[in-house]
Amino acid sequence: MLIISAVILSFPACSNKNKGEELVPAGGRFEINVSRLEKGGARFFRHRFKDKNIVFMVARAGNGELKAAFDACITCYPHRMGYMSEKGCVICRYCDTSFSIENIDTGVGNCVPIKIPSRLEGENLVISQSDIEAGAKWF
Repeated sequence: MLIISAVILSFPACSNKNKGEELVPAGGRFEINVSRLEKGGARFFRHRFKDKNIVFMVARAGNGELKAAFDACITCYPHRMGYMSEKGCVICRYCDTSFSIENIDTGVGNCVPIKIPSRLEGENLVISQSDIEAGAKWF
């Protein structure tokens, strides 16, 4: 019985409520300093909007290219489990599909993260607040 209780108590740690660094937009946009983002690494962020935590990731591919995507898969999002990042890969917590950060744009099979438009300005990746809030339907 204690084992079951421990497992049940561990699920909230995986929820979108506690996942990622909370960001507050300024001037209708998010600016994320990517100078500390390692090649092959991803960081998760969240924004509170209309009683939802919208979680998204910013990743730097091995070639240095920056990518931004919601913590939601076009197929698996109804399960609200999102992704995790490990050793240069992104792994869907629902279907256990794994792919390299270079392939965030295309995913593997039906498991494809929902891309977010972004642009680099100096050392900041800029994402519009409206683009993030439009993703509320996935959470």
